[in-house]
Amino acid sequence: MAAREQKPKNELSAIRGYVRILVASVVVLSIALISYLYWHDKARLLLEESANRFHLESILHCVQIKEELHQIDQAATNERAIEDNGTGSARINSTYLIEQHLNAVRKIHADYEHTSRFAGQIAPTLRKAETQLSAIKAAFQESGKPDADIKPAYTATLITSFSHSTEQLRRLHVIARDEIGTALNQLYERSNNNLLIVFSIAALLGSVIVWRLLTRIERLIDAQALTESQLRQSAAVFENASEGVLITDTDANIIAVNQAFTEITGYSEAEILGKNPRVLKSGRHDR
Repeated sequence: MAAREQKPKNELSAIRGYVRILVASVVVLSIALISYLYWHDKARLLLEESANRFHLESILHCVQIKEELHQIDQAATNERAIEDNGTGSARINSTYLIEQHLNAVRKIHADYEHTSRFAGQIAPTLRKAETQLSAIKAAFQESGKPDADIKPAYTATLITSFSHSTEQLRRLHVIARDEIGTALNQLYERSNNNLLIVFSIAALLGSVIVWRLLTRIERLIDAQALTESQLRQSAAVFENASEGVLITDTDANIIAVNQAFTEITGYSEAEILGKNPRVLKSGRHDR
């Protein structure tokens, strides 16, 4: 009997254990998923910032520099664009604008070079362009003096070299941005694959735990049904016994009697329930 009573208790303990495992698994997987999504979002934002704020804005400034260089070329071939006794104010103005764009590129590099692994490869070209621009400015300033000995061919060579450097700078940023775009696509692909793996593991683990849990619940139901069947059998034996039988609680108060007991003692069930068995010594059941 004790073994039969212990079985449902064991099943209940097992069910509680599986429920705890299921809850713990859900919590751990949720924390892992949130952490992964946070890391993925941070990596995505870093790549997008590098592609847009660092490389794209640098590309746009390089395009603006190219347009200003075109204006300088036009000024050099059009005598009407050179005024003030040959000082070439149009070229100087364009050079000033180019310097503003190049300074903007320098500031972008200082602010966002940590976001791109290509910054170290691009920096030497930027320094080269800055050096060349300084030489162009010095040549333009010198050419504005009355006794200047700056030949137009020398200035044209400086401008051509600077144009090549800015074009190289633009191309490096374009290549870097394209590679970052590829990295972003790979990041999304890895993310989808990793999420699929995580959800697959979670589904498999959850299925195993739920299956074990349902198995334990089924065993508990079977044990409960068996216990109820045994109780019904015991109740049938109790009611149909030819001998008088009573059941008391821990305080020795009668909590149940069978039909034979009432017939033998003369006490009805309502009279005897809650009484102490000592009342049977009253002589009322003398037959």
